[in-house]
Amino acid sequence: MPMVTNSIDDVKFTTKIVLKTLLTFDDATATGPDGIPSILLKRCSSLLAEYISSIMNKSMEGGRLPADWKKATVVPIYKNGDKMRPSNYRPISLTSILCKAMKKIITERLREFLLQEQLILDEQHGFVPKRSIITNMLQCVNEWVSNHDNGLPTDVIYLDYEKAFDRVPLRRLICKLKHFGIRGKLLA
Repeated sequence: MPMVTNSIDDVKFTTKIVLKTLLTFDDATATGPDGIPSILLKRCSSLLAEYISSIMNKSMEGGRLPADWKKATVVPIYKNGDKMRPSNYRPISLTSILCKAMKKIITERLREFLLQEQLILDEQHGFVPKRSIITNMLQCVNEWVSNHDNGLPTDVIYLDYEKAFDRVPLRRLICKLKHFGIRGKLLA
């Protein structure tokens, strides 16, 4: 495992960052249980950003989200197969847009930290800006063509772990996060 020299233990929510984040939401973003629509937050963002950043900072300092931000309306979305089988649906949680904004800011700050510490491998394409399944496939095809041109064999194995994220032991995940410099209030 790579050695990490720095750490991150909280995120500061500046008015500027909150304003910028509120403006990223689509006007049609589904409203959460708090009933506050994204279009209202966007249109009033310059008036509200300072107050929202204060709420987010107090939430981070205290390690607690406002109660309404923890609520979600769960909607089953059909995937495929027999519509009578519950396993053919995936739950979508409609949460507060303000909570989504806070998560977006934290996610971006964590991504910056991981990139700065060089903890994201070149081979990773998921959840990395400017990368996708397309860039992943291009990298694979490029390697396969190179191997073919050089007379090298190429074996490919595709794996898909069903519900992989649901199976990660929480204690192990927290230990890994700490090892990679993610600490303090971000683990609360």
